[in-house]
Amino acid sequence: MRMQPPARRSYPREGTSGPEIVIPAHRNWIVILVLPLWLGVWSTGLAGVIRSAFLDGRGPEMPLVAVWLTAAVAGLGGAVYTWLWNAIGREIVAMRPGVLAIRRDVAGLGWTREYDLVDVKNLRVSPVPPGPFAGKASAHFWLGGPGAIAFDYGARTVRFGNGIDEAEAPVVVAEIGGGSRFQRTAA
Repeated sequence: MRMQPPARRSYPREGTSGPEIVIPAHRNWIVILVLPLWLGVWSTGLAGVIRSAFLDGRGPEMPLVAVWLTAAVAGLGGAVYTWLWNAIGREIVAMRPGVLAIRRDVAGLGWTREYDLVDVKNLRVSPVPPGPFAGKASAHFWLGGPGAIAFDYGARTVRFGNGIDEAEAPVVVAEIGGGSRFQRTAA
């Protein structure tokens, strides 16, 4: 069987404030398929605890139940975010005047981190550590890992582009770095 070369996952577009590169999140199909089942079981258990605590009137246990419910709802929210990130999440990288902006976006919601271009140094392809549990094991499995692109920002290394392969990363680096004040190096 002759293999066809895979197409690029990221794509450039014109955003409201200028050019952007959209990088779809790494899709973990185990998370996408199994997490909804876990969410259903967890939600059913959560509903049972709420019904038992509030409708059956268990007074003395309420402080413990309130703490457990708070943790359970926070865990449910984290699991929903993890599923959404894996299913429809994306990173949006944009060059603005004097700023490199990286947005983690899920259905139009998310947060943007902005980096002053004066302090951004050494934009590069940064090989992803091998193996499924390299780096921060749980974040790598659930949210896709550190990313194939990095730059130095002061005394810290910032990584992004976890949805692209190491072979696609030089294309994105060239698009971001073209005409800017980045100092590029080979990895």
